Amino acid sequence: MKKKQKFTLSNSKIILLNNGIITAKSVGTTVITASVNGYSTTCKVVVISDYIKVVQKASAKPLKI
Repeated sequence: MKKKQKFTLSNSKIILLNNGIITAKSVGTTVITASVNGYSTTCKVVVISDYIKVVQKASAKPLKI
């Protein structure tokens, strides 16, 4: 069974996510949600000036279907 991954951003104006690489676009906060096979995890990302600070570690939790 092939695993289908899905990544979503709460605010795509803040970062660009491409093949697991985060690129800052603008100062602000966004949340990355990664989903695969009924499980998801989130990670809050804050862009401050010229660098990105990850302020919340990811934790896996099942998705409700």
